[in-house]
Amino acid sequence: MAWEVEFTDEFEGCWDTLDGEEQDAIDVVVGLLEERGPSYRSPKRPKSRVRGTAT
Repeated sequence: MAWEVEFTDEFEGCWDTLDGEEQDAIDVVVGLLEERGPSYRSPKRPKSRVRGTAT
């Protein structure tokens, strides 16, 4: 089941300030979030409280 991760205008402003390496690192985590949904737990973060819908 794939999950939709929304790219907001607010985030775009932050995204544009990142260098390519930082953007690549975020892309990896977003890809995992899309695959695993809100149950995905990054090793650097506590349990996720993200809510979303499957697509």
